Amino acid sequence: QEVSGPTPPASAAPRLGASPDAARLAEKLAGLDPEKVILLLGDDLPASASQGLIAFAEAGGLPVWGTQLTSRTAFPSAHPLWAGVIKPDFAIMRERFESTEAIVLIGGRAFVAYPYRDAEPVPSGVAVLHVADNPEAFGREHAADVALVGDIGLTLAAAAERLGELVDRQKVEARMTGRAARKRVAMDALRADILAETALPLSPDAAVLAALDALPKHALISNDSAATFGRVQELLTTEPGRYFFSRGGVLGCNMPAAVGAALAGVGWVASFVGDGGAMYSPQALWSAARYRARVIFLVFNNRRYGVLQNVATSLGYANAVAGRFVGMEIVNPPIDFLALAASMGVPAAQADDRDAIGAAVGKALERDGPSLIEIRIR
Repeated sequence: QEVSGPTPPASAAPRLGASPDAARLAEKLAGLDPEKVILLLGDDLPASASQGLIAFAEAGGLPVWGTQLTSRTAFPSAHPLWAGVIKPDFAIMRERFESTEAIVLIGGRAFVAYPYRDAEPVPSGVAVLHVADNPEAFGREHAADVALVGDIGLTLAAAAERLGELVDRQKVEARMTGRAARKRVAMDALRADILAETALPLSPDAAVLAALDALPKHALISNDSAATFGRVQELLTTEPGRYFFSRGGVLGCNMPAAVGAALAGVGWVASFVGDGGAMYSPQALWSAARYRARVIFLVFNNRRYGVLQNVATSLGYANAVAGRFVGMEIVNPPIDFLALAASMGVPAAQADDRDAIGAAVGKALERDGPSLIEIRIR
C-alpha cells in the first residue's frame, strides 16, 4: 500500500569500528610470500564490506576465493584478483590449500561441506588469520592463529593502508597485471568451449551462459539452480548487492525471494531455478503476477533432482550405483511449467537453444511484469 511520511534509514550505523590489530595483520602478511597467501570469503559478508575488501586485496595483490554456496557476494567477480569459488568439499579445499602458507578468512561459514567427507580442509602448518565482526565466529569452523574482531570493511581498509606501506608496489602491480592477463585468456577459452556445445538438449553450462548473455548487465541474480555449479560458474558475473543464493544450498526460497527483491528494487531480477527447486514455492508466480514484479523466472529443466542423484552416486549408494533413483525423477507425469505459469497469470515460453533463449529473454524485458522461460537441459 502507498504510505506517507518519511522513510526510516535502512539500518543503524555500525556499532564496531576497525580492529585495533589491523596493522598487526598487515605486518604479518608482509612477512609472507604473497604467492602463498589467499583471501577466503565466508558467506555472511555484507555488500558494505566490499570497498575495504577490494582495497585490502589490491594492497597485497592477493587472490580472493569465495565459496560455491555463498548466500551473497562482497567481491566483484570481474576483478582480476577474483580467483573463483571453491566447491563445498573438504578434500577439494585441502588440495587447494596445500600450497599456501596462510589463509585470511574473512567473515564466517567458509568451510561448508555438501556432502560431508571425512577430511581436514586446512592442512597442518597453514596459518589461519581470521577477520570477523562477532567473536562467536572465531573457532567455530577452524582455530585461528590471529583473530581480529571489528567492522569488516573498516578493519580491512585499515589493514590495506598499512600493508601498502610495507610491500613493493611495483611487484604488487606486476602480480595484478599478470593475474588479469591470465584470467582474460582463461575466461575467453572457457567461453569459447561452452559456446561450442550446441547439441540439444543443451548442457547446463551452455543454457546458463545463453541466459546470462541475454540478461541486462546489472540485473540482480537470485539463484538456487545447480545448473550454475559447472564450469559456467567461472563466467557468472556477481557484484556486491546484485547476487544472492540460498544459504547452504537449501531449495525453495529462491522464487519468492526474487519477487521480494523485485518489489524492493527498480531493476530486473533473474530467478535461476531448477525444475525440482521450482516446485517448492511455485505460488511465487501468482505473487509476481499480482504485483507486476519485474522478474524473469528461468527454469532449467532436466526432469530430475540432479543434485540428489549426483550425491547418492558419489556416496556409492546401492540404488544410485545401479541407476535406480527412487523419488528423484520428475517424469511420470512431467511438469508442464508453461501451463503452471499461465494458471497464475504469468506469460511463459519454451526456449531450448541459444537463439530461442535470447529471444525469450528479450521479449520478457519488453513486459511490465514477470515472465517464465523454461529451458530443457540434459
